[in-house]
Amino acid sequence: MSFNKILYHFNQWLFFPNDFRITLPEQIDISKHVALKQAPTSKYNDEIIDMAKDLGTLIWRIRRRLQSPEITPKVTNKISLDMDSVLSTLTNNGIEIKDHTGDDYYDGMALHVIASQPLDGLDNKRIIETLRPTIYYQNKIVQRGEVLVGIPARSDINKE
Repeated sequence: MSFNKILYHFNQWLFFPNDFRITLPEQIDISKHVALKQAPTSKYNDEIIDMAKDLGTLIWRIRRRLQSPEITPKVTNKISLDMDSVLSTLTNNGIEIKDHTGDDYYDGMALHVIASQPLDGLDNKRIIETLRPTIYYQNKIVQRGEVLVGIPARSDINKE
C-alpha cells in the first residue's frame, strides 16, 4: 500500500465516522508498463519504512485505547499524547496538516468551500468548520481542505 493510500485511509479513519468514509476507487498499477526514471534510494525507502512503522504503532495504540469500554481522563490524556506523536512524526517527514477553523476566509484561497452560511456577529468571512484539513507535503498541497464559511448576515436596510 502506498504512503498516499495509508495517509488517505488514516484521514478517513481519523476525521469521519464509518457512515461518511469514502473508499478509494481501484487504481490500475501502470508501474510495470512504464519505465521509472529514477529508482528511489535505499535511504528514502528506509525513511518511509521507519515512518510507516512509527505511524502504524501510534495508530494501533490510539485505536486500541478508543475501543476501551471506559474512556477515563487518563486514557484520554494518553490518546492525546499519541496523537501529538503522530503529528510530530508527520511533521518530521515533511507533512503538515492545517485545520482552518476560525481563520478568516478570503476569495482565492486554496480551499474547497462546501457551503456558506450567514451568521450574526461576523464582520468578515470566517471559516466556521473544517470538514477535511489541507495537507501539505514538502510545502506543496497534496489534499485541498474542505470548509464551511460563515458570512456576515445582511441587515434589513429597507425595514420601516
